[in-house]
Amino acid sequence: MSIYLAFVLLVSCSGSYGPVRAAETDTLRIVAFGNSTTAPRPGVRQVYPERLQHLLEKAGLQSSVFNAGMGGSHTGSIADNDFHKVRHGKDRFEEVLAQQAEWVMIWFGINDAWVDDEKQMRSRIPLGAYADNLNYFIGEIRNQGGKVILMTPNPLGSRYESWRSKRLAQYRDATIRVAATNNVELVDVWQLCKDYTRENKLTIDDLLLDGMHPNDRMHELIAEVLQDVIQTN
Repeated sequence: MSIYLAFVLLVSCSGSYGPVRAAETDTLRIVAFGNSTTAPRPGVRQVYPERLQHLLEKAGLQSSVFNAGMGGSHTGSIADNDFHKVRHGKDRFEEVLAQQAEWVMIWFGINDAWVDDEKQMRSRIPLGAYADNLNYFIGEIRNQGGKVILMTPNPLGSRYESWRSKRLAQYRDATIRVAATNNVELVDVWQLCKDYTRENKLTIDDLLLDGMHPNDRMHELIAEVLQDVIQTN
């Protein structure tokens, strides 16, 4: 392994990112672009980007999976909603494009759908704007020759009100529609969780760390599905 590649892998595993290429030209370059369900977090040994890289390399496919997850972020910019004072999807998208990756996995939705003021009942990012932002990301990634895997948000656990789950389900449906309209790969994480819990006689809480964020088992399931999509294509 070259010094350059070792440095890039160290950056990608740390959850930090900047305008550097994800890997050398003989390595499959992949970006995981999302919110706190993508970013490393306490209580999770390995999030799905790290797991995916290990799975691909175990299968003989040299890869570098760059983690562009940011806790609290939605698909828009901080001007659209600044409840969380972080760099949101559009605020840091140019750095995702700078990776010039062959594949970009996009996983947002929970922060976009979230309602902070229950009197006004407005999501942080309206449903239509959420879809527009996904369409924009897909178009720009394609313009530079990359492929997209769009991912639906995961379900919420029992600690959250049912109306929040119903609202989030609308964003899941919008994600599915955007994937179909753009003819890009879709990983329906919502359905993946529902199928797994039904088949194994579990509840969604068994796949969640805190009622919202995936635990290691869900990250493992997601990585396995993503590996299959990438190797199939």
